[in-house]
Amino acid sequence: MPTYNYTALDNDGKKKKGILSATSEREARKLVKGLNLTPLNIFEPTNFFNKSTKIKSKDIVIMTRQLATLLEASTPIIDAIKITADQINNKKLATIMYSLREDIIQGKRLGQCMSKYPLVFSDTYISLVSAGDASGNLDIIFNNLADYLEESAKIKQKVFSALTYPIVLIGFSIVVIISLLVFVLPRAGNIGGGGFMVLYDSQNSKSYSLDYREKAPSKASRDMYLQKDGLYDRKKATRGYLASGVPGTVAGLWEVHKKFGSMPWNDLIQPAIKLAENGFRISPHMAEMLLRNNKKLSEFESSKVIFQSFYPNLQRF
Repeated sequence: MPTYNYTALDNDGKKKKGILSATSEREARKLVKGLNLTPLNIFEPTNFFNKSTKIKSKDIVIMTRQLATLLEASTPIIDAIKITADQINNKKLATIMYSLREDIIQGKRLGQCMSKYPLVFSDTYISLVSAGDASGNLDIIFNNLADYLEESAKIKQKVFSALTYPIVLIGFSIVVIISLLVFVLPRAGNIGGGGFMVLYDSQNSKSYSLDYREKAPSKASRDMYLQKDGLYDRKKATRGYLASGVPGTVAGLWEVHKKFGSMPWNDLIQPAIKLAENGFRISPHMAEMLLRNNKKLSEFESSKVIFQSFYPNLQRF
């Protein structure tokens, strides 16, 4: 017996929608009128569901629990399926249940009918229903299935809740790393500077850390930035050779190379020497920074030669 979807009006003029099974559209219309409704539209759904139809596990749990309750009350399976289908809000699942009911009326086993919908009912579900149908213990089987599905749903919810924080943390970390690579790293430089290094020796399973930040010159003194009257001279501390620290990058790399390096030191630094001799392309940010400080750097003969001899027509981008 096919199923029909209907839209009708009740006595208050409100629209009602539902699903019912009938031998024909004409009988379906009579059944709707028997519900004290005025039918507006009745049709048999086409391609409403098929073998690939998938239903939410929450709706399967509700359906299974309702069937278990009805069967425990000694309700015939045909009536139990119809009552459950009438109360289910999921139209696709209700249509499937009406189809199951009609197949049972035609003499088919419930498990055999359910096997037509592999994405709705799992193999375990179908096997247990078939066993319960054969032994006459469908009420016990559906009750156990309902308990199992409810417990599985709780476990899935716990797992999802437990994974939510790590997923959010990983996503945030990815965003931070991308931001560092895109925005921060291109602006980082090491001209005359230093830094920190963390190394891991896989052979000895040991970790090492190295601080190779730039240092003050060996002849630096406490009063090197003071004027004759003892006041602080900001210009001395920020410009000129007195404001320069001893770069630590090369020294840091040398220390690491002595302990862990395998290449000859000259071969290791040769690419850097070539870049220093032949020059290299700098980032737009670095170029903008040098241009902003053109006036300051031109105060000293060594940097003045670079800016006025090599780049006499240097202009802002």
